[in-house]
Amino acid sequence: LIGIHPPTSGKIVFEGKEIRYKTTLEALNSGISMIHQELSPVPERSVAENLWLGRVPLKNGFMVDHKKMREDSVALFQKLGLDVNPDAKMGDLSVAKMQMVEIAKAVSYDSKIVIMDEPTSALTDAEVEHLFRIIAELKAKNVAIIYISHKMDEIFRISDDITVYRDGEY
Repeated sequence: LIGIHPPTSGKIVFEGKEIRYKTTLEALNSGISMIHQELSPVPERSVAENLWLGRVPLKNGFMVDHKKMREDSVALFQKLGLDVNPDAKMGDLSVAKMQMVEIAKAVSYDSKIVIMDEPTSALTDAEVEHLFRIIAELKAKNVAIIYISHKMDEIFRISDDITVYRDGEY
């Protein structure tokens, strides 16, 4: 769906067109983002740098605009109700905080579809509730959520439609 693995069969239609992304960047640019189960932060860089990795704001066309990057990070975290310091090193955050940064990153793309792969695996009950509020807000803005989980109670709570796969089979 997002260009990580080549398709083996079938077709995917998004906004009336068949899609076949070769890269995740193509998917991101068309409005599909993903929160992976396995996090891949750059631990020695700041939260803001991780959040905007690959699309840092520039000033004068070539210099990183750290001030804007920080301001945009603060605005995004406020919008999502997250208490995260954009200046902190990613490697100093708990796994749960890193997961929330990844969620914020996916939201920052203004995606039409957000795929969440086991997003609550490292979250506390309070953080899960916060995530579900974010999901409800996204759904209210007509953002589709593909929620992958083994936690059936979560699936039944937040889903409008459910498809069950086992070993890749429908």
